[in-house]
Amino acid sequence: MTTTQVRFPARTTQEFKALMKTDSAQYQFIRSMEDWHQELQREDADKNPVSRLSKSDIDAFTESLIFNNGGLAGARYDTLARTLTFYEFESVLNRFGIHMDLFRTEGPEGGDGFRDSKCMSQSPFPWVLSIGDLCTSNCIFKSPA
Repeated sequence: MTTTQVRFPARTTQEFKALMKTDSAQYQFIRSMEDWHQELQREDADKNPVSRLSKSDIDAFTESLIFNNGGLAGARYDTLARTLTFYEFESVLNRFGIHMDLFRTEGPEGGDGFRDSKCMSQSPFPWVLSIGDLCTSNCIFKSPA
């Protein structure tokens, strides 16, 4: 049995799964809705690219967030992608422990599914193709590995 190296932000699904199992003091990233709300309230919140979004876009993104097993399971990212620059979008993903290399992993055909996939229990896969959605290997419908 090989041990996957923990890297932050995670570049592969294996690294993401390993990152979810780490101590929150060692790797600080958004692991829960509470963490997300704290991120939005930080004193330096103006450095958070999300602060450029309208309140309705922030609310829509917040309502779409799904957390499971110590990290992000799913979200609707299209509001971020429409407004933020590439680097700002990348910065937001990094705050959830996701590197752009991992985000670019397409699902469901991509295997573990990230970009343009939505958590869904009513299918042969635990996710379906859905442009603008994100379903991580931490999906609530996937069995933990």
